[in-house]
Amino acid sequence: MPINVQIQQLQTEIYEDLDQPSSISPSYIGSWLISNAGKINNLIGTSYSGVADSGIAPLLTEDELAITKMLFNNFWLQRQIKSNLGANGYTREASSISEGDSKVSFVTKTNVAQNLQVAQKQNYLELRDAVTAYRVKQAVPAQVVTNPSGVWDESYIYP
Repeated sequence: MPINVQIQQLQTEIYEDLDQPSSISPSYIGSWLISNAGKINNLIGTSYSGVADSGIAPLLTEDELAITKMLFNNFWLQRQIKSNLGANGYTREASSISEGDSKVSFVTKTNVAQNLQVAQKQNYLELRDAVTAYRVKQAVPAQVVTNPSGVWDESYIYP
């Protein structure tokens, strides 16, 4: 059974938003989305299930899709930070050399990782805000209480 259309569209959209990196494929993104349905559930208090060959069931709403996309972007940025802070990331090269009117600047992996950390933090804050807004929007009163006669009475305390 093929992956549902919703996940196919989302994985393609994320892949294109990331500028089609050569280190991953849309199918990798789709697999990540399906296998991390539990993270989505934990964030927004839902009960979606990810099935390897069919996708996430039931279908996600637009808000849930946006949060899922932010969640993957957060994962992707963390992965990029780790790859830039590996053994090759710590170099003692000069980041800028100047002589007279000439100036040459180098960008080290450490500089790239620092910029990615700023982007990841911003993405995380946006994700947190989106999750909070989603939860507030989904919130409903758990119980509305009146006294047994059906008439509102402020002095009545529900047992």
